[in-house]
Amino acid sequence: MRFTSRLKPPTHSMYQSALLALSLARWSWRPNRLLLLTMCLGMSAAVLLLCAIPLLEQVTGTASLRQALRVSPENTRITISAEAQALSPQLLASMTSASTAPFKEHLAPYLTQDQSAQYRVSGFPLVTPTGPDPEDQLGFISTSIQQMRSHIRLLSGRFPSSQQHGEVEVLLTQESAALLRVSPGSIITTSVGYYTSVEAKEETPFSDTSYKRTTSLTLRVVGLIAANTSDIFWHGTSFLPTPLIPNYTRPLSFPLLLSSDALGAWCQEQFLRAQAADTTNSQPSSPEAFVFDSTVFAYWDLFIDPSRLSIDRYTSFREALRSTDLDFYNGVALYSYTLYNLPSPYLLDLSYSSPLVGTGPSVLNQLSTHITLSHVPVLIISLPTILLDLFFMSVLISLLIERQSSGIALLRSRGASSFQIICAFSLQGLVVSLIALIVGILLAPLVVSTITQPLLPSLAQDTTMILWQQPMVTLQSVIPYALLALLAGMGSMLFTLAQSLRLNVLTQRYESARVTQRSYWGRFYLDAISAVIALVLYLIANYVFQLQGLLSDDTIYAIATPVALLAPFFFMLSILFCFLRFAPRGLNLLARLAHRGRTAPPMLALAQMTRSPGRPLQITLLLALASSFIMLTLIFNDSQQQRLTELARYESVADFSGSFVGKVTPSIISAYQTYNALPGVSSVSLGSEIISFQDKSHSFHIRAVDAKTYARATYWSTQNSEQPLEALTRELARRRPAVGYPQVVPALVDTLGWEQLHLSPGKTFTLTSYDSGHAYTTTYEALARVNMIEGMYDSPSSTDQPARPALLVDYQTLAAYHAHTDKQPLPSHTHGCEPAIILLSWLACVRN
Repeated sequence: MRFTSRLKPPTHSMYQSALLALSLARWSWRPNRLLLLTMCLGMSAAVLLLCAIPLLEQVTGTASLRQALRVSPENTRITISAEAQALSPQLLASMTSASTAPFKEHLAPYLTQDQSAQYRVSGFPLVTPTGPDPEDQLGFISTSIQQMRSHIRLLSGRFPSSQQHGEVEVLLTQESAALLRVSPGSIITTSVGYYTSVEAKEETPFSDTSYKRTTSLTLRVVGLIAANTSDIFWHGTSFLPTPLIPNYTRPLSFPLLLSSDALGAWCQEQFLRAQAADTTNSQPSSPEAFVFDSTVFAYWDLFIDPSRLSIDRYTSFREALRSTDLDFYNGVALYSYTLYNLPSPYLLDLSYSSPLVGTGPSVLNQLSTHITLSHVPVLIISLPTILLDLFFMSVLISLLIERQSSGIALLRSRGASSFQIICAFSLQGLVVSLIALIVGILLAPLVVSTITQPLLPSLAQDTTMILWQQPMVTLQSVIPYALLALLAGMGSMLFTLAQSLRLNVLTQRYESARVTQRSYWGRFYLDAISAVIALVLYLIANYVFQLQGLLSDDTIYAIATPVALLAPFFFMLSILFCFLRFAPRGLNLLARLAHRGRTAPPMLALAQMTRSPGRPLQITLLLALASSFIMLTLIFNDSQQQRLTELARYESVADFSGSFVGKVTPSIISAYQTYNALPGVSSVSLGSEIISFQDKSHSFHIRAVDAKTYARATYWSTQNSEQPLEALTRELARRRPAVGYPQVVPALVDTLGWEQLHLSPGKTFTLTSYDSGHAYTTTYEALARVNMIEGMYDSPSSTDQPARPALLVDYQTLAAYHAHTDKQPLPSHTHGCEPAIILLSWLACVRN
C-alpha cells in the first residue's frame, strides 16, 4: 500500500527567500573562505590578463602612430603656400588668419602652439654696392623676429628691428657679405617695382610699364648669420648666394633676411605716399595696397603634436583632416586661381601640402594599411589567450562548486529549494567576481605600463601616459573584456550549479565514486567537427594563396591571414577534445600496469583517477595550455626580433648604406680611401643603380656594383639564392675584361626577370636606358638565377603595381661596355648617362 503526505512544503515570499539565500551564503562562506580567496586571486589574474589585451593594443598602436610622426620633423608639418599679391601690416594678419582658419577650426586639438609665416620675394636689382656681376640680384626672406631668433645662429651684430625708419634692417651670411664687400652697418640699396592695385597688375600688358611704379629701398646690414640647411623651418634655404641660371656661376642672387613686420610697414608707407601723390587717377582702378611687381611667395607652417594623438583618436583625426581639406579647397582657396576679382587678402594659387595626407604612400595612408591588415591577426592571436583565461576561470568555479557539492546535496535532502541554493551560491560567486573585476581593472594599466615601458622605441616613450591621462578611454576599452570575464564566470557557475542540483546525497556519493554522465563534447563529437573545420580552413587558405596572379597582395593577405590563423586554432581544439576522449583509456591501461606492480600508492592513485578522470584531466590541460602559451610568447618575441633584423637587412643591404648627396660626388678611389679610413669599418663596396626598359610597359632595376668587394660588405642569405654571393660575384669579376671591351654584360637576374624574359643560363637579352632624349641599348647575358636581390624592390603606392625585376652586374664591366658601344660612360642615376661616378655605398662594420 502506498501512502502520500498531504502536508505541503512551506512557502516563502521573495523577501524571505532572499534572506534565506543570504543566510546560506554566510553559512557556506566560513568553511570555504580559503578556497574563495584562492578563487578571487585566480579570477583577478584572469581579469587582469583579459584587460591587458586592449590596453596593450592601445599602447602599441599609439606608439606606432607617434613613432611614424616623430621619425622626421617633416612628418608633422602642414605647409600652406600662396602667392601674396599685396603686402601691408593689416594684410599680413588677415592672410595668416584666412589661410589657417580651416586648420585651426578642425585640427585645433592636435596642433601645437608653433606657427610660422614666411614671405619670399626676389628679382630686385643690386644698385649699391656693385656685386661681382652687373646682373646680380637681391632676394628677401622675411619672418617674425621671434622665429628668427629661434632658427638663426647670429655670428656678429644683432637681430634686425621690426620697425622701419626710412630703411629696413637685414641679415646676411658671411659668404654673401664677402662677395658684396659689406659688413654690419653697411648700406645696400635696390629699386622695387610695384603697383597700387591688384587689378592694375592684372590688366597691365607685359610690354606696357605705364602703370608700373618704381621706388628705391634702403637696406642696412645689422648682422651676419651662419648658413643653415638642416633646419626644416627654412624649407631648404641656406642663405648662401645661388646662381640665377642653373649650371652657371654668374649672375648670383643674394638672399637677405629681414623682419616681416618691417617689410609690411615699409610697403604700407610706400603705398600711402603713392596714394597721396596719385592726383591724376591714371590707374585703371582705385588704389588698394602695395603690390610687388615680382611674385611674393608666402608660406605658413603648422605642426601636429604627436603627444596629442592616440590610436583611439586616430579615426577622428583622419576625419578632421578630410573636413579641413574640404573646407580649405571649397572655401578660402576656391577663388584664388585668377587675379580677376581676387578678394582680399589677395592670395593667389592657395594650396597646402603635408606628408600626412595625399593619394599616394603618405604617412597616414601607410599607417592605415598597417593598422587595417594587422587588426584581424592580432585579434585572432589574442583569442587563445582569452579562451585560456575563460577556461581557467571555469576550472576555478567548478572546483568551488565541486568542493561544496556534498553540502548542496545535503541542502536538497533537507528541503532547500533550487532557487534558494542558486541564489546562495551565485551570491558567493558574484561577490568574488566583482572583487576580482575591480582588482583586475585597477591593476591592468599599471602592469601594462610597467611591462611595455622598456620595450617602447625611444621616439614613443611617452605612450604609456595615455593610460593615465585618459582614464575614461582606458576604462571604456577594458569594460567589455571585464564584462566578458564576469559573464563567463557567472555562466560557468550557473551551469555547474544546474548539474549539481540534480544530485541528492546518494547520487552524489555514487557519482563521486565513478562518473556515469557523458560529457557534452563527447555526445556531439566536437573533436571530429573541429578537425573538419581546421581542414576546410587550411584548404581555403591554400586556395587563396594560389590566386596571387588574380588578386592583389593586400586582398590575399586580408583573406588568407585570418583563415590561416584560425585553422591551427581549430586543429588545437580537435587535439584537446581527442585527448579528453582517449585519456581515460590511457589511464585504464596505466592502472592495469600499476596493478601488476608491487607498490600500492601508484595503483591507488591511478585507480582513483580512472574512476573520476574529469578533474585530473582539466588540471593537466590547464597546465599544458599555460606552458604552451608561455612558449608561444617566447617564440613570438624571438621571431619578431628576427623579423626586424631581416627587414633591416633587406632595406639597408649592409650594416650601413646610402647614397651621395650634393652636386659633386667623389671618385671611386677617393671614396674607397675615405670610407676605409673610418674607425670600425671592415669592408666597403661602391656602385650605382639605373633603370632600363624592355619595352614601354616593362622596366628593370639594375644595380652595378664592384664585384670584388660587394660580397664582403653586404648581406646575402640562402633566401636570396642557394649559391653563396662570393661565388656569384667572383664569376662576375672573372668575366671583367682585362683588355679591350666586352661584347655582353654578365648579369645575375632575379626570379621575376628570369621568368619575364624566359631566360636560361647563357642566354642574352637587351635593355634600353634613356638620357636627354637618346636611347642607349645594352646587351646582357644571363649568368645565373637568384631568388631576389635585397634592397631593389620599392613598396608601390598601389597594390596593383607589380614589382620591378632586378639585375646585379659588375660596375666596371658595364662602364666599359657603354664606353665602347655608345661612346658614353655608365648611366649613374635613374635616367642619366653622366661621367662614370658612384652614387651608392655599402659598409660592413667590425663585430665587437
